[in-house]
Amino acid sequence: MSRDLLVPLVPHTARSAASKQWVTDEISASSAGDACKPGAAKTVDYVALAADRCLTVDATAGNIQVTLLASASAEAALSLIRIDASARTVTVIVAGSETINGAASFTLLNGQWAEFKFTPLNGGGYSAG
Repeated sequence: MSRDLLVPLVPHTARSAASKQWVTDEISASSAGDACKPGAAKTVDYVALAADRCLTVDATAGNIQVTLLASASAEAALSLIRIDASARTVTVIVAGSETINGAASFTLLNGQWAEFKFTPLNGGGYSAG
């Protein structure tokens, strides 16, 4: 398993009981999906896959819509990281009639490195934050 940090994320840090040193567990391509490799940012509309954990999005060339699977089909939460500083929009919707924070869509804030985590809810839909 690769231990390279692929995107500027906050790593999970824990204290190793064996060595009594702080250990950083960084996201790898195999655990985050290929979408977090540098140069692989989504630049057009994209339908998330069940195995996606982290996607980078670049809206420099135009507005982008990311469609999440129905929450029952999602394997885990999905983090979206906006890597551009443009004024274009990145809108997230859910396939079907499910909602995100009770709304039909969610717009990522303008601003480079804005990150939002979309967590599937047991009763359907997603929470975003």
